Amino acid sequence: MEEKKSPSPSIADVSPKHKPISLLFHIITISITCAIALLSIKITVEQPTPVEEEFSIKSLIPSMINTNNAPIPIKTGLSIYNYRIFDMLNATYEFEGTIWFEFDPSTISIDTVSEFEFEKGDIIHKSSPRSRLNKNRLLVFYDILVRFKTELNYKLFPVDDHIIKLILVNKKVTPQELMYEIHNQSFIVRPKTESFGWIEKLKEVLTGYVEEVIDTRNESYNIYHPAVQFSILYRRSGLKYALILLMPMVVFIIVMLTSFSYDPYKYFSSIMVANGASLSGLIAFRFVIENMSPEVGYFMISDYFFLIFLVLAALLFLIGIFSMNVSMKAKKTLILLVHGLLISSFIIIVSYILSFTYHGTHFF
Repeated sequence: MEEKKSPSPSIADVSPKHKPISLLFHIITISITCAIALLSIKITVEQPTPVEEEFSIKSLIPSMINTNNAPIPIKTGLSIYNYRIFDMLNATYEFEGTIWFEFDPSTISIDTVSEFEFEKGDIIHKSSPRSRLNKNRLLVFYDILVRFKTELNYKLFPVDDHIIKLILVNKKVTPQELMYEIHNQSFIVRPKTESFGWIEKLKEVLTGYVEEVIDTRNESYNIYHPAVQFSILYRRSGLKYALILLMPMVVFIIVMLTSFSYDPYKYFSSIMVANGASLSGLIAFRFVIENMSPEVGYFMISDYFFLIFLVLAALLFLIGIFSMNVSMKAKKTLILLVHGLLISSFIIIVSYILSFTYHGTHFF
């Protein structure tokens, strides 16, 4: 009697529990996640989203001005020709420029007008005054080289924009004696900053005063000085910085997710190597983020992203250890869930970032 040979098992006979996840499934999920991530980064980078307060000086109010002895009005303006230092990461700048003043010489002397300085800045060089008469008013020019720092808020790093502020002040007089007048057209910034990775979006000036607090128990002791604030809104010039810091973390998670496509009974060691390498790479990438980030004591967007991806990577690594007891259907559900979490995190954080977009009358 002829012995019947049992047919060898085909791919179709493989148990659904161990049937690998199709390549098309991964391509679709990865494409959707990466597309939303790139779109989110693009939207945030293209929108001006500075966190800094617009103004650091206070505006003069009528009650501060004595109408019987009104302060002397002095027109002023500033032109920035060249940046020698433009370090947004450390909030340090150095520029060459010209500052000018126009006033009635019969009411105030050049010596008093020339006693100007910049808050949190040093005038490295100031030329001798060049002057000329314009009808009954005197126009005085100074060539200056100034290095200054400004307070920046980096909580939206690396998709942050910033307002840098330069404050001109004369500490030899009070607002009751001297009052600055300036128009936006008198504030000129010529150098292009694309080579530094930033684009000038808008600029604005404000006249007012700064306050020196002498005694917190008695405000009448405080000293006031006339001041002008020069503000420039700078926006990141491209997606490079954000992509370099955020997208590698997405890649590490995607590698861990794709490793679940393989049969754990045959490729368990490969799955653990892929997951372990991705988790180690994500932890090591933290040092890259630290080297490229400003040194601050609060959390930034890059820190939140890293923590989200680190928790996901740790969970995926633990699931990979017990992958033999997890069906492919459960793994497929897990992959969809993780992609959904990635997409949701981008949408939530982007919505938070866009809440800082300026919609006031000053900048728009």
